[in-house]
Amino acid sequence: MRAADGRREIVVGIDPARDWHLPLAWASDEAHRRGLGLRLVVAVRPSHQNRQVNGTPRTTALHQAGSEALTAGTDWARERHPGAEVATDLIEGTSTSMRAWWDSRPIAGTGDLAT
Repeated sequence: MRAADGRREIVVGIDPARDWHLPLAWASDEAHRRGLGLRLVVAVRPSHQNRQVNGTPRTTALHQAGSEALTAGTDWARERHPGAEVATDLIEGTSTSMRAWWDSRPIAGTGDLAT
């Protein structure tokens, strides 16, 4: 995949509710091996799917957990490979909107987003 600036990168999804170390280890090692950037992505369900509105404790907690997971994942990846270029995205969306986000990104090589 290519970043907005055209640089190639490895993209990995982080689930704040699960152990993300194994997929992040693979992605960070692969990015390091190939000399590519690394992008961590957390998807948070839209507030209307949680039957909540923005700013409610549940929605706020989901966004906070996502942000904390991205920070922890970034720190962990940089500890594993000092000097690694790591970017993050916290995206609110369903699998359909995630697919649209994925499709809007320039792709380097082949691949697919599991939905």
